[in-house]
Amino acid sequence: MTRAGSGAVMRTLMTTRRHLAGRCGLLAAVLTLAIAGVAVAAFKSGTYKGHLTGRNSRIAITLKLSHTKVSGVSIDGLPFYCQGGAGPETIRFANVKISKTGTFTTNAVVKYTTGPYKGQVGQKFTIKGRFKSHGKATGTIKVTFVSNASCSGSEGWTAVA
Repeated sequence: MTRAGSGAVMRTLMTTRRHLAGRCGLLAAVLTLAIAGVAVAAFKSGTYKGHLTGRNSRIAITLKLSHTKVSGVSIDGLPFYCQGGAGPETIRFANVKISKTGTFTTNAVVKYTTGPYKGQVGQKFTIKGRFKSHGKATGTIKVTFVSNASCSGSEGWTAVA
């Protein structure tokens, strides 16, 4: 083969190589977006209802998932981990976004409404959870009683859409 012929072959190979590299880059970008879309879409939007799973299993939990945002998180009662009890009280939590893996953490506080501690924080709550495929969610709730640590505790919860 002559020098002129080998130059033409090299130019053809370089052009083909650039063309393929461009297509591979485009394909990689499309696949990345598709996989990211599937990860977010894997969690079913809707209202999830369930209960705590420990000694306070009578207490209901409700969560609303809309795409990547958790709102309307509430529990219907005040979990106690000591003697005594409280009346029915719905505790509402802050709205939060879920991670790409479906996890979230949200908090709430309950303040005293009467007595010498009126207006002060009585209990702090943290709910951690994870949305799973097929409309299921699980997690834990932690309750901290500010004035009586012996009543603090934590337990699991489960909910379905």
